[in-house]
Amino acid sequence: MEKLQILFKNCYGIRSLINEFSFHEGKSFIIYALNGSMKTSFANVFKDISDGKEPKDRIFPNQKTEYSITDENCVNINAN
Repeated sequence: MEKLQILFKNCYGIRSLINEFSFHEGKSFIIYALNGSMKTSFANVFKDISDGKEPKDRIFPNQKTEYSITDENCVNINAN
């Protein structure tokens, strides 16, 4: 996998996050930020998907949640 494309909307307090991570220069990324800036929410989305669960928003459960994690060919990544 050379690229990882993510789209998260209304997932654990993340209103909207659309980003592409390119792995041309390395195999990993570090997310470093202040407390309260969505790091745990970001990880919770990946954890839910790997556990076969639907990501959600705990505070506003009635909001429509959207998410996708795809590779450079727009193929959904394997939950494993």
